[in-house]
Amino acid sequence: YLQKWHNVYRTIKPFYYKMEGRARYLGYIRLWTGRVRHYDTMKYPEHRKALSNLIQGGVAEMIRKIITHIGTIIRSGAHGGALTGTKMLLQVHDELVLEVPLAELEWAREAVPRLMAGVAELSVPLLAEVGVGPNWDQAH
Repeated sequence: YLQKWHNVYRTIKPFYYKMEGRARYLGYIRLWTGRVRHYDTMKYPEHRKALSNLIQGGVAEMIRKIITHIGTIIRSGAHGGALTGTKMLLQVHDELVLEVPLAELEWAREAVPRLMAGVAELSVPLLAEVGVGPNWDQAH
């Protein structure tokens, strides 16, 4: 299965080896935000985490920026009106769970995916979707 996956996505394995080599040689990798993840080059398996750290750390940085930005907008009214009822409740991996009253739902449906997708300038587009429901399970 894994070999079939690598046959379809042929650039992943060379990229993995490049990141592993960079972490082993330099002792660190740098995320897109500039944050540095250091490795103890004497511990062989540690540098093997480089690609995972690059991807997962990058996503964590993105979601942190999104949470901060959306939170500021909700609190400040920078969107052109008061969002008195919208609350950020939870983050689960790359998802945000917001509690949004019906009067603010139109704003959330338009603004939240736009803000999430605009968090970083990347060579591939970021997409964000909104699910709506009375609870998280039904909003999926």
